Amino acid sequence: MTSCKPYHGLKCDRLSVCSSFQIFQNTLFLTVIAFIGGLFLTPTSHAATGVEWLSTQTQLDGSFANAGDISTTYQSTTEVLKSFNALRDSAHPDIPAAVQYIDSDTFQSTEYLSRRIIVNAQQGNDVTTLVAQLKTYQNRDGGFGELPGYDVSIIDTAFALQALVAAGEKAGASAWAAINYLTNHQAADSSWSDGVNVSSLYTTALAMQALLPFRSEYQIAWDAANAAQGFCWPNKMPTSCGANLLLVRMFY
Repeated sequence: MTSCKPYHGLKCDRLSVCSSFQIFQNTLFLTVIAFIGGLFLTPTSHAATGVEWLSTQTQLDGSFANAGDISTTYQSTTEVLKSFNALRDSAHPDIPAAVQYIDSDTFQSTEYLSRRIIVNAQQGNDVTTLVAQLKTYQNRDGGFGELPGYDVSIIDTAFALQALVAAGEKAGASAWAAINYLTNHQAADSSWSDGVNVSSLYTTALAMQALLPFRSEYQIAWDAANAAQGFCWPNKMPTSCGANLLLVRMFY
């Protein structure tokens, strides 16, 4: 098993085996996952309670964070904004400051840039320049690395593909190239993993989530995502990885 090492303030490198199970196992992120799930499984009053709690996690800089978080504040903030979008709560008073916090961050990795594109697109903001920047991160094989010229990873490629979808770029050449990369790098057991790591539920769920919006346009996207369910569901566990699989089921 690959050992953990620091990664942009995280306690565990996202490309290590442990990170697939630890990166999102934190109080705020799991609350967001449970909250979105609750929209479909519990009365509306429960969702309102979740919104109230999330609002108490707002920081002075506009971000959302909790002392128990393992994920970065940037990650937690974008997930909260995506939750408000899922609620169609575009008028929530905490949104403008949170988006401003996201836009002010200077570290523009593929994941962070993709998250920025997604939350801005959901708010109806112009993301043309951001999308153009993201496309410069794409390698010749269609995959995305952490930064321009970096080795490709499944996680970065999946985040970038989700950003392209959010920006209305589903029919573009960049999206098609990313789809090809993901489908060509699916393991024999229908899972995905990064580098020499073992197959990961989190990485597989993220790839599925990126491919499923293309299920009607490209048969290979549907085939890959559908096959991955054979890996995910027999191996699911009561962690945030399993929760991410629940989101894939609910929204697609």
